[in-house]
Amino acid sequence: MRGDVMEIIYVGPKSANPGGQIYNRDLNNFGPAVGFAWNVPWGGQGKTTLRGGYQVQYLGGGRGFVIDTALGNPPGSSNTANYIIPATDPYFSIEKLIANPSLVPVQPLFLPNPTSTIIPVTDRTGLMNAFDPNFVSPYIQNLTLSLTRNLTSKLTMDLRYIGTLSRKLPSNIDLNATNFLYNGLKEAFDAARRGGDSPLLDQMFKGLNIGGTNCLTATGTTPCAPVGTVNSAGVLQTGAMHLRSALQTQTNLANGNYVGLATTLNTLTNAVSGSRSGSVLVYNGFPENFIKTNPQVSSAVMETNLGHANYHSLQTQVSLRPTAGVSTQLTYTWSRNLGMAPGEGPNGTGATFTDPTNQAADYSLLSTHREHVVVNYGTFELPIGPRKLLFGKSTGIAARLIENWQASWIVNLSSGPPLSVSAQNMLFGLGVPDVVGPFDRKDYRAAWANGAPSGNIFTDANSQPLYTRVKDPQCTNSGIVAPSLQAFCTLNAIRNSSGQVVLQTPLPGNRGTLGRNPIEGLGTWSADMAMQKRVQIAESKSFTLRVDARNIFNHPTPAIPGTFATTGGTADLNLQSTVPFGIFSTKAGNRSFQLKARVDF
Repeated sequence: MRGDVMEIIYVGPKSANPGGQIYNRDLNNFGPAVGFAWNVPWGGQGKTTLRGGYQVQYLGGGRGFVIDTALGNPPGSSNTANYIIPATDPYFSIEKLIANPSLVPVQPLFLPNPTSTIIPVTDRTGLMNAFDPNFVSPYIQNLTLSLTRNLTSKLTMDLRYIGTLSRKLPSNIDLNATNFLYNGLKEAFDAARRGGDSPLLDQMFKGLNIGGTNCLTATGTTPCAPVGTVNSAGVLQTGAMHLRSALQTQTNLANGNYVGLATTLNTLTNAVSGSRSGSVLVYNGFPENFIKTNPQVSSAVMETNLGHANYHSLQTQVSLRPTAGVSTQLTYTWSRNLGMAPGEGPNGTGATFTDPTNQAADYSLLSTHREHVVVNYGTFELPIGPRKLLFGKSTGIAARLIENWQASWIVNLSSGPPLSVSAQNMLFGLGVPDVVGPFDRKDYRAAWANGAPSGNIFTDANSQPLYTRVKDPQCTNSGIVAPSLQAFCTLNAIRNSSGQVVLQTPLPGNRGTLGRNPIEGLGTWSADMAMQKRVQIAESKSFTLRVDARNIFNHPTPAIPGTFATTGGTADLNLQSTVPFGIFSTKAGNRSFQLKARVDF
């Protein structure tokens, strides 16, 4: 093994390392806030105001779960013991427990080491979490600049810039990412995939038969024998031949899933090499950590500060204070929300990157990005009743019934969310396809025909789907995939209505050229309204009746929430799915009414 083994030690009070900490103290968190306001002297005194500000906010707390995951139960720190009731005496009574007090508590088979724990390099299972010693508190920089102009005594216009720069966002990374790019395995796998041989694989599998009973050749099958020998049919056995033939490796090899292929080799066993995990890998002298940085565990996750995001927006807002019973506000926002914010993987696992050695390339539009947003809300008090336009001289019960009627509304219009087209991972995750033909990611037409069970976001003028899935060309290219493996290749590509392939899976080890989140999903709009009537019962008592109507126009919104969708109800933009490309089959949004009554006294 290259390098030292990992050792788990205890730190803090009453441990062997009382001065140790899981990460260094962060003592430089200074959060200034500055701002200014200037009454612009031109265009009328007091009518124009320029404001701006800058603030730094630190985000603390909320790390309890992550800390507990990392520190609460590291491998080797606890041992569970169970008392197994003998089959010859299955009934265990309280009397027997009293007669045998040594049974409770159950004695563990071993005690945790109070100073350190070393996991064997032969384990290759389990999850280990640890903190970056330089982990710091994340922070946000807020920048604002606004220009306010009083157009009239009741009409105001605002122009604003708002920037939110998120830095040092908490995230994690699996340091045990499967290595196939920097140890020669990619070149070896490429050779084996196209039907060639690899000296590296010959050396790794020398003397071992991992292919099984029959090995695949260019002309058919031949009996398998240990690599480096000649079988009964006179065929020299090579490592690449066995990799193409073994049931546990041939599908991943055919599909170019080199991460899955290398992961299999990391734990592969053989009758000759032994039953301990990874025995095939080290049988001929390859180091224990040839594929995984730390073979003691399956995942070595470091909690750190990898994420950052940049939100920029320009807003235009017009506000009308009550005029003739109407008050309203209209806001238009143009924004960009980009970042490299991997977050944290589920249950303590590492976040997903296309390539953990090139994290910056994952910088793209975030799922919360909406380029255009229009919001309008307001109220309208009906001009009916005493001292109003209509029935201004009414009195008594009639006046109480016709006055204080008010309508209100909220209208929201928004661009759609960014969507990704996903493909087989040819690096480490977040796989996207290559663009090899005319694929306009901005000009598309969504349609859902009346009575049809589903719609599609890519349709022609006749509402027919533009794209279909076909077998990826690399699966039938003998220069890339050997004929003996082509039956195991299940990669897909996307073909347009003219029969031209426009999207296809990248070659192994390559990042797709389409990029992440390149498509703007369908925009949404909604309108909510309310009507209320207030009756003044006495000077200090009133009764209000209100009806709220949500989505008053009963407008459906196709359920297209985001990226890498493979399940029903979302736009299926996964090359490897079996349903039509771009399909969506459910909608969100329905009209609802709510009646409220309130008494104020």
